[in-house]
Amino acid sequence: MTIDLNRREFIGFVVLACLRPFHSALAGAVTAESSAPHVRVEIPRKLAEKLGRKIWMNETGGDLLTITDWNGGEDFMSLGIGHFIWFPVNRRRDRFEESFPPMLEFLREMGIKLPTWLDQRPIPPCPWKDRQDFKSHFNSPEMVEMRQFLQATFAGQTQFLISRTRQALPRILATLDRPEDREHVRQQFDRVARASPDCYPLVDYTNFKGEGIALSETFEDKETGVREGWGLKQVLFMMSGAGEGQAALDAFADAAKSVLKRRIRNVPADEIRTEGWLARCDSYRHASRT
Repeated sequence: MTIDLNRREFIGFVVLACLRPFHSALAGAVTAESSAPHVRVEIPRKLAEKLGRKIWMNETGGDLLTITDWNGGEDFMSLGIGHFIWFPVNRRRDRFEESFPPMLEFLREMGIKLPTWLDQRPIPPCPWKDRQDFKSHFNSPEMVEMRQFLQATFAGQTQFLISRTRQALPRILATLDRPEDREHVRQQFDRVARASPDCYPLVDYTNFKGEGIALSETFEDKETGVREGWGLKQVLFMMSGAGEGQAALDAFADAAKSVLKRRIRNVPADEIRTEGWLARCDSYRHASRT
C-alpha cells in the first residue's frame, strides 16, 4: 500500500488549533459581539504529535490492533486514533454521529491516498455487518490494509480532530440565544485554550463526547425533567470563574466530571464507565508544553 502525502501533511503540524476569528462561521442567531476574534493558538509539531498519541492512548490503551475495533454492545465499528465511528449499511442513525467517513474525506483533501476499496465518493458504509462479522474478518486483506493505513496517518487524523474542535465553538454559539450565555461560553473556551498549548482538554473532550448541540445527544434529567446533554457545550456552560492557567484547567476538569456524573445519574447503565470517564476528565488538569 502506498501512502501519498503532500507537503501539507508535514507542515500542517504547525496549525491554528481550536481557535480562529469566526466572523464568517457565525450566522443567524449569533451577533457580531459573540463572533469577535479569539485567542490565536498555534500547536508546534512536537506538541501535535503528543496530542494525537494522548488521544490514541485514551481510546485504545496503546494497542495497535484496536485501531480497528468493534466494542461489545455496539452496532458500529470504531477506527483510528479517535475511534471514529463507522456505520454498516442500513444501520439506523440515532444519537451517535458518524465520524469515520468525514475523517477519510479530510485526509483525501490533504492529498493522502486512501486504500482503493475506500477511495469512493461518497465513502462506502462499513462492509462488516456486526461484531461477529468484524471478528471473522479481523485478519482479512482489507482489515490489515486498514490498520496499516491508519497507523501511517496519525498526523492527518490529529489535524482532523483539531479541525473538529475549531468548528465546534461557532456551532455551539449558534445554539445560544442570550448574548451573555454566548460570551460566557466563548470566554471559558478561550481560557482553557490559553492554559493548554496543545488544546488537549478541548480536542479530546470534543472527540470523546461531542459538541453537545444535537437533541439526540440528550437524556431527560431525572431530577428536573429537562433534557440534558453531555458534550463540550454543557461543560463550557457549567464552568465558572475567570482564573488563568491551572485554575482554568481545573475548572474544565471539574465541569466535565459534573456533566458526566449527571449523564450517569440519568442513564444508570453507564455507571460501569464511571471510573474510566472520571479519570479521563482528571487528565485535563495537566497541560503539555514541550
